[in-house]
Amino acid sequence: MITFPKDIIGLYLVVYFGIKAVIQLLLATKKVNADSKDTRSRTPLLWAAASKHEGVVRLFLAIKRVNVDSKDTGGWTLLSWAAANGHESVIRLLLATEKVNAGLRATDEDNADRTPLSWAATNGHEAVVELLLATRGVNVDSKDCGGQTPLSYAAENEYENVVKLLLAIKKVDTDLKDTSGGTPLSWAAANGHEAVV
Repeated sequence: MITFPKDIIGLYLVVYFGIKAVIQLLLATKKVNADSKDTRSRTPLLWAAASKHEGVVRLFLAIKRVNVDSKDTGGWTLLSWAAANGHESVIRLLLATEKVNAGLRATDEDNADRTPLSWAATNGHEAVVELLLATRGVNVDSKDCGGQTPLSYAAENEYENVVKLLLAIKKVDTDLKDTSGGTPLSWAAANGHEAVV
């Protein structure tokens, strides 16, 4: 979940709490920048996606000048935030716009080289993993800065159903090694996850 910064004001405050009517009033004044960034480079839309305020996400997606692929200081996009938090309905909205990149380019990675799929797999969000896997062009073998893939994170954390979803993709490489030489199987075995092994 996105943490509440001490210096939050105005538009960010009402977005954080999902108060759609007030957001509409603020945006109607034309004095509020709908794509502004806070001290961590997070936009109001990113806050809405991370906080699972579906109606607020819809509102911002309707604004043409809003950058849906904006990144915060950690390199996270709104898709990364929604995926990491398991917000399936928000992911559906974002993917339906066809404006959001789901991990098709190297630039879709955050500062630790993690993709939305990697975050969803790490946290065991099956429905989100399934949605992202259905998105054409998603790299199922994307490696983070430590060389771990979505499959290795799911295996390490004993998310058996996520492992099954990833293994159902014929192009997934089950033997990719991370920087310490670990594979998805070795991560599962090292953590005693017999169901995954």
